[in-house]
Amino acid sequence: MLPDPTCQVKFRRVAAPPLSPANSGLAQPPLPERKETHGETAELPVRGVNASKFASVMPSLPVEEVPRAADYYTISLGFEVVFRSGVTFAIVRRDNVELGLSQAACSGALAGTAACYCKLSQGIDALYAEYHTRGVSIRHELRDESYGMREFMIADADGNRINFGQPI
Repeated sequence: MLPDPTCQVKFRRVAAPPLSPANSGLAQPPLPERKETHGETAELPVRGVNASKFASVMPSLPVEEVPRAADYYTISLGFEVVFRSGVTFAIVRRDNVELGLSQAACSGALAGTAACYCKLSQGIDALYAEYHTRGVSIRHELRDESYGMREFMIADADGNRINFGQPI
């Protein structure tokens, strides 16, 4: 596949040696062995005064055409576009969830090959009904799972899979 001339970012793969404490510059004592917690929260050791704390994650889904995908996410899935970078990248948001939409030809990924999970705190039955009414491609019907989640899965217009789940 030839690179798309509209891509603004060029990617180049380079071989890198595997990281080890000796060559990473981040030599740390080994972590203690982690025991299975079966759903309980386990405390991990804090590394330093300025330890990192993650706030969120934003998956980036490869799509054929970002403008078309952004329209699908707004019209069919109820997201809003909060950022655009030309025709090669956009961020859509619904409530506290953000998803990146990246032009597959620019990222080197195949459109429709990604998957992500959106965890809801409430309203999964209403969301399922909304998507069903809008004609969204439901790949996994809404159901209660044995691991304590109520879930369903959709596919976007490019085939990327998005699971939605809510604790029972």
